[in-house]
Amino acid sequence: SQYRIDDPNHRLQGIREAMKAAGIDLPESMIEYASPDQEGGELAMQNLLATGAKFTSVLAYNDAMASGAMTMLQDHGISVPDDVSVVGYDDVLLAKYCRPKLTTLRYPIEMMAAKAAELALKYASGIQPEEGLTFKYTPTIVKRDSLTRV
Repeated sequence: SQYRIDDPNHRLQGIREAMKAAGIDLPESMIEYASPDQEGGELAMQNLLATGAKFTSVLAYNDAMASGAMTMLQDHGISVPDDVSVVGYDDVLLAKYCRPKLTTLRYPIEMMAAKAAELALKYASGIQPEEGLTFKYTPTIVKRDSLTRV
């Protein structure tokens, strides 16, 4: 496709900006990359734990990775959220059913779908989208049990 979706990089950029604004340093060594599924979350957390780094929170790329990360933490005797808070992204059904229930960020999917349908209908009727057209949507936090204040 000629239209590039750069979601992972945008998410990381937003996280870096928010942490910088809060006066928190995010070293590159604290960022792990893996497949966007539960196994990837387990692998990323296993790699992070192997470094011996100390941390109190994890923000995963999505809820599946967060679930895998929580499993690995718990397998190592690390309590979620008492020792490490975990936050996911997307608010999929899994977030309600893992233990503890996963705090997550939710996209405004309905608004995004409506805009996508509008653009598709315009395109189908011969109206070309503007070059470089960008839409930004702000996620909301869904507070559950995997997050605590330190």
